[in-house]
Amino acid sequence: MKLLRRLLPFVVILVAALLLVYLPDMAPERYGDLESFFSGEMQRQGLIGMTAASVRYGKPDMAIALGTDARGIPLEPFTPMAIGQLGEAITGTLARIAEREKYLDPSKPLAFYVPELELRKDKSGAAGSPSTPTVRDFLTHSSGYQYLDSTDKHGAPPNLAGVASRLTADLDFNSPAGSASQAGGRLGLGHSLGRGFDAGYDAIGLALERSMKLPFAELVTKRIFKPLKMAQSDAQGGGEAKRIPQGSTSFFWTAIPRDQELPTSHGPSTSMISTAPDFARFMAALTAPGFGGTEAFGPDITERISTPLVKGSPWTYGWKLRDTKQGRELHIDASIAGFTAVAAIWPDRQAGIVMMVPEGSVLLSWLIMPLMVDGARRILLDESTEPPIPWGRCAILLAVIASIHAIVLTMGTGRALTWARALRGRSDASGSSAPLRFARLRCMTGIAIRLGIIIAVPPAISAFAGSGFNWALLLDREPGLALWAIAALGIGILRCVTRLSWLRKPPAKVGKMLSLLKESTWT
Repeated sequence: MKLLRRLLPFVVILVAALLLVYLPDMAPERYGDLESFFSGEMQRQGLIGMTAASVRYGKPDMAIALGTDARGIPLEPFTPMAIGQLGEAITGTLARIAEREKYLDPSKPLAFYVPELELRKDKSGAAGSPSTPTVRDFLTHSSGYQYLDSTDKHGAPPNLAGVASRLTADLDFNSPAGSASQAGGRLGLGHSLGRGFDAGYDAIGLALERSMKLPFAELVTKRIFKPLKMAQSDAQGGGEAKRIPQGSTSFFWTAIPRDQELPTSHGPSTSMISTAPDFARFMAALTAPGFGGTEAFGPDITERISTPLVKGSPWTYGWKLRDTKQGRELHIDASIAGFTAVAAIWPDRQAGIVMMVPEGSVLLSWLIMPLMVDGARRILLDESTEPPIPWGRCAILLAVIASIHAIVLTMGTGRALTWARALRGRSDASGSSAPLRFARLRCMTGIAIRLGIIIAVPPAISAFAGSGFNWALLLDREPGLALWAIAALGIGILRCVTRLSWLRKPPAKVGKMLSLLKESTWT
């Protein structure tokens, strides 16, 4: 029975894995068009809904809406979504327009336009490095200016004028200007998760306001949204959140509705609202100068935006530039509370794709959306693609493993009491305390290791992702995995404490009472 009890969890997990592997997969051998690809993969990847649009030959080509938001309301192609850091591509384009019209000089320090950033201070508050990051440094996320972490509890500034004071009050100056201090960790993941990136583009938006003498939202509307007929897009932030669908957080890819609030001042970086067809019009203008008859996007826009601003940096005017087999690719992704979005442009092929999902999680940003972009790219440029890994099924298996693990750990805590009492009895019978001392050391070591893991996990993920994390943010962004980790560590600590409570020598009074109880029982 003991062996069976130990093997049973592994048997259940193996059966669940085999069922998921051998259940019929409805995906075709290959996808040949975007509509069937998105329809099939939304189900296979476990998404509640999405909107998407494409660009072919420099023109908007396809727009599709699938599924619902977290309240069950069906999505439409023109459903406005919070696009998060995709707004930085719009801000970067506006910066390029301002550069061409001599309002903004990328080689000048940003403090030339925002004097509040003239003095940098170290963490002690003393005047620090004479480094003066340029507009170009801010555009490429390498200024060294960033909010301390993604979890700071300060209220958002009511407008862009408050951004400079936030930047000068709450700064991390670990990296000098010109370094890739905000490049997103080892895998470039910070852009979709952190606020270090947001800080730089907030400052760019403020510089644009002051150099072009108009509020940022008005500039974006006048120079980009109206000329391109992006009628469902705006950069107001704040109260505009009521226009967007209900976002959600994924709990092992089960959508949990969540409250949402767009910051009032972060239009340049995280508070813009748009639709998939609107954003496709913006991408079409970048791939085909003169699209829509507008002169705002001149013939030099595409070449400038698809060329690195700084040697060695992949960032350019809000986009991340990388080389693929199909040529240059401009890529940007976003993950904010309740929403995930991604856009990619292949300027040499005048093609692009944008996807918006009313759901936000770390694994969605890191695993699913890159797979979806890769599949869409293959269809757009190579005409077909194989179905990607069905992460929705993997999530079900992960949920089974997490549940069984938690049950086994909980049952193990009960058995720990029996184990400790038995060990205590054998020690008393033999008269040797060595086994007890070793067992107590083992329990205390177990507690210390688990507490160390609890303390070390957020900094480790922060270093990996390039953005500040704590347990609260992990629970917010990936509640399933975070709760699993917390439960496993917490139950492990409880098990060790339970053992220690029986392994330690009882107080003298308690020991005397137990002796009297034994004597009275025998007599």
